[in-house]
Amino acid sequence: MKTEEQKSAFILRVEEMVKEIETLMPEGGGDERSCIVLVNEKPQDSDMTAQCIAIMGSGKGLIKSMASFLEQPDMAEVASRGAKLAVLKKIAEN
Repeated sequence: MKTEEQKSAFILRVEEMVKEIETLMPEGGGDERSCIVLVNEKPQDSDMTAQCIAIMGSGKGLIKSMASFLEQPDMAEVASRGAKLAVLKKIAEN
């Protein structure tokens, strides 16, 4: 991730929102609250991509959130492509 000075106003604002959401989570996440934040930004004139990823809440709640996400039209394909890209990146690193 970029250093604080290099982060865009967008990414900095998302990070602030994540901190605020974290205050709404009960200790340990409870069974009913969870939040997954996936933010991506590719600044103009840059080959780099800035990301903010946050996972908050209980495992049970996160599984429910992920299932709801994947039930949406076209989201299973998005998840599949993301997993494939992650595997390709890992292979390229080794």
